[in-house]
Amino acid sequence: MPAKGGKKGGQDCVKVAIRVRPHTFTDGGDNRDCLNIDPKFGEIVAKDPDGKRTDKTYAFDTVFNTSADQKDVFEMIGQPMVDTVMDGYNVTLFTYGQTGSGKTYTLQGLPNAGVRKGQDYDVD
Repeated sequence: MPAKGGKKGGQDCVKVAIRVRPHTFTDGGDNRDCLNIDPKFGEIVAKDPDGKRTDKTYAFDTVFNTSADQKDVFEMIGQPMVDTVMDGYNVTLFTYGQTGSGKTYTLQGLPNAGVRKGQDYDVD
């Protein structure tokens, strides 16, 4: 079982991943981008499209942009969790956000996308 101090095999037990969903027609507004998403550095920069406020940068363990698909998310987040469970450790996937922010989209993808949920990826 994990050693004291919250580590398993030298890895942090808590990771924070952010997935930014694409705009939808129900979002309203003018659809101007207010985020710069940098998956390479795990950063999101919140910007004011009107330039009236200072940009704010937020850093995370993993960042997925609007073009990331279910396979990308599973390979980076899901597969390591499955591997950890298979090694005998407990895991928790916690989604958080306001209504309409993309929690279901992140876990299930687009409705009617031809994907059989929970059956698409082989677990080695």
